[in-house]
Amino acid sequence: MALRPDRHGGRPQVRIDSPLALLPDALEDEDVLEMVNAGLLRVVVMDGWKAAT
Repeated sequence: MALRPDRHGGRPQVRIDSPLALLPDALEDEDVLEMVNAGLLRVVVMDGWKAAT
């Protein structure tokens, strides 16, 4: 689904070239962030308040 031009505040759209995968629910968010820090994952999407703590 493309972003509507009037809803993204003039920011450029993001293009995702990598394959997407869902992680198992058994992984805690802290575990996923450790995987990012270790270089196992390049990008993750999570709640902002979880990533900021």
